[in-house]
Amino acid sequence: YAEIKTLARGLGAAKNDSTFAQQNSDVRVTLYLTAGEMPEQLRAAIPTFAPGGIYGPFREGNTYFIYKYGGTKRDTSFT
Repeated sequence: YAEIKTLARGLGAAKNDSTFAQQNSDVRVTLYLTAGEMPEQLRAAIPTFAPGGIYGPFREGNTYFIYKYGGTKRDTSFT
């Protein structure tokens, strides 16, 4: 658990968070999620989201996940 907390701090400080996540992840996941794609634990935290905020660690099975909120973007393909 101490290691995941260290990784969370590193993700928070990373200038390129996508690269940091790819280099430090054992599990490949989508880097960008819609609210509907988020795990329930993360979706429940949406009201507290702030740009640059770190959320988690959340445990799913034997794997811990941490997330960084980069803000929202308008989907211009469907609007």
